[in-house]
Amino acid sequence: MKKIILVISLISLNSVVFAQFEDINIAKIKEVEVEGVSNPGLAIDTKSSRTYTNIWMSVYVNEAGKEIRGYDYSKRIEVDIRKIFDNEFNGSIMVDNKYEWVNPSKFGDSISFSNAGTYLNANKWGDNYSFSGNVKDESGKYHYVNLTLYKRFSDEFSFVIQSGGIYLTFDRNSVNGDFDESQYPKKVIAYIISVVFTIEADAIK
Repeated sequence: MKKIILVISLISLNSVVFAQFEDINIAKIKEVEVEGVSNPGLAIDTKSSRTYTNIWMSVYVNEAGKEIRGYDYSKRIEVDIRKIFDNEFNGSIMVDNKYEWVNPSKFGDSISFSNAGTYLNANKWGDNYSFSGNVKDESGKYHYVNLTLYKRFSDEFSFVIQSGGIYLTFDRNSVNGDFDESQYPKKVIAYIISVVFTIEADAIK
C-alpha cells in the first residue's frame, strides 16, 4: 500500500514540474537573474533569429550602350541602368512586378539617386564607395542605408558589400549573396544594386 501511494505521489510531482517547465518561454531565459550571481554566463544569440534570403542575379553588360542589366527571376528583382551622358544615367528597377524609373546623377566623385520616397548618395574614397540615404519599401516604410562598397579586384565590376544583415558580391556576370529581408527588403536591395550598377556603368570606357 505504501509503495502504491509513493508511486502516485511521484507521478503527481513529475506532472507539476513538467507543467511548470511548459510555461517557461525559452526567449525569456536570458532575463532570468540568479540570486547572488551578477553574471550567470547564460547568453542567447539573437543573430540566430535572422531570416536570410539568398540572391543570385544574372548580369549582362552592354559596353557599346554603356548599359548593365541584372535579374533574379526567382526573387522577382530586376535592375537596369544605362549611362546616357557624361554625368547622367537612367534606368529602372522591378520588384515583385512593380517598376520604378530611376535617374541617377553624377557630381564629381559622387553619385546621387533622388526618386519618389528614395534618396541615396554614394561618395568615392580611393577605390571604395560609402553610400547612405533612405529608401521607401513596398509597404511605404523608410529604411536608412549606410554601407560601404569595397573594391575586390582590379576590374571595374568586382565589388563586395558586407555588413550586418547583408552580404553581396558583384562580378561582371553576377550578383550573389544573402540579406536579412526584415532589415533590407527586396526594394532596398534593388536600389543598393542600382547604385553599384551606376558606378560600374560610369567606369565603362
